[in-house]
Amino acid sequence: MITRDIIVQNELGLHIRIAGTIVKEMKKFESSIMVMQDGTAHNFKNVTGVVSTNGKKGDVLTFEFDGPDEECAADAVEELFASKFGER
Repeated sequence: MITRDIIVQNELGLHIRIAGTIVKEMKKFESSIMVMQDGTAHNFKNVTGVVSTNGKKGDVLTFEFDGPDEECAADAVEELFASKFGER
């Protein structure tokens, strides 16, 4: 299992359109991808899980990746967040 802290960088945070983009990318991986927040795990392969984090610009999200392609999944999430999902 890999754990990484990733900062929400885009202005609008994790809204529904971005959730769809994230889920589409995350479903490419076999590993589980969870965000741990206040003792609750949110599934980042599910639109509801992404939106439930209520991530806003500047928030630090703690991700847990677990599975055979966890390193690739972790790198992909970091790249998505760094690109601001194509937003400002």
